[in-house]
Amino acid sequence: MRRLGILWGITLIVAACLGFVAGARHIRREPGRVSVATVNGEVITQAEFDSALKLVVGQEILRMLCAQKAITQEARKMGLTVTDDEVEKARKSGQGLTYGAFKLPDEATQDPGMREVVNQEVRAGLLMRKMVMKDVSESWKRHVYDLFKDELTQYEVFCILVPSQTEADVVAAKLKKGENFSDLAANYSGEENSKSKGGRVGFLTQPAVHTLMGPDASEVLADLKPGVASEPIATPMGVCFLKVGTVRSSYEELRPVIEDIFVESKQLGALQELISDAEMISPFGAKLKLPGAGPKAEPSPGKK
Repeated sequence: MRRLGILWGITLIVAACLGFVAGARHIRREPGRVSVATVNGEVITQAEFDSALKLVVGQEILRMLCAQKAITQEARKMGLTVTDDEVEKARKSGQGLTYGAFKLPDEATQDPGMREVVNQEVRAGLLMRKMVMKDVSESWKRHVYDLFKDELTQYEVFCILVPSQTEADVVAAKLKKGENFSDLAANYSGEENSKSKGGRVGFLTQPAVHTLMGPDASEVLADLKPGVASEPIATPMGVCFLKVGTVRSSYEELRPVIEDIFVESKQLGALQELISDAEMISPFGAKLKLPGAGPKAEPSPGKK
């Protein structure tokens, strides 16, 4: 995933540069030269900017574009398509994507050039997802669900974190009196990211809670009834109180998670296999490959 993260970073660089270039038409022009910036009255020309951009990130940009082209070509052969509505939904939510997953800031979508570059990346990600999942059967996904349901179940976690048992005793007494969990989180919790949200951390699995808060918190989480606050729990960060909201445990709710895990594990190898024999000639004087991709992808399980 690191390599795909780099590619996605390049996407944002390209998009930002397109937006910058688009804005350059409003910047000062001199006879025979277009300036993208001035420094104490001296211009930085469009040609200087383009050359520097090509030198610094040109090969990475070409790799990204070649990967997108290879994905699109293969998807066309397989009869796979992605609608504009699918692209728009994925771009806005940032969910369900692992190749180029990102929620574009609202202000960035106002720039047509930036929006188009990102849409191309999102479309390639959706096509890659469909390609990887094409031969994965529902029975295989159901089998994974049956095996790992406990580990995959997602809990909407609310937390009040205090530094010591003294503060924990105060919070515990107020909870027993029936005081509101969200209000107590806002007033007492030291978890800055969640206290302004009523203590809401978000949806987490048991393994994630084990990693973040320790084994005791993970065990308590599985036994909590929705809406009921836990007793104080000792964690590496302090003493915490947990509450569970919504629990996602059905197959229909967890199927996208199973698909995400599979796509994440297979897509880089699938992409490497896809472009390994393609002739991609570039101004850099070499065939462009995707380094660091590892071995070719294994056949998908559960073929229909």
